[in-house]
Amino acid sequence: MKQVFDPHFMEDFISDIKREMMDELEVEINQKRVFNQKQAAEYLNMTPPTFRNLVMDGLIKQTYFPQKVKPVYLKEDLDDFIDKSKEGVI
Repeated sequence: MKQVFDPHFMEDFISDIKREMMDELEVEINQKRVFNQKQAAEYLNMTPPTFRNLVMDGLIKQTYFPQKVKPVYLKEDLDDFIDKSKEGVI
């Protein structure tokens, strides 16, 4: 008996895997509460230099933990920045 290979099988398979990975990544990002500078810039969909400028201007709050030298950025503060941007407050 001759097997018939579906040429779209691999395409569909890869597409399904990509979709699952993106869903998992979205869940991971939504569950993450603390970001470093690069991650925070990515979360806000901006370049690191733009992000740094907003931090220096006091528009984005940075947090320092006693055991960390570099500042971190809390998801709630980043979300607050997004909300204020939408409302035109900043």
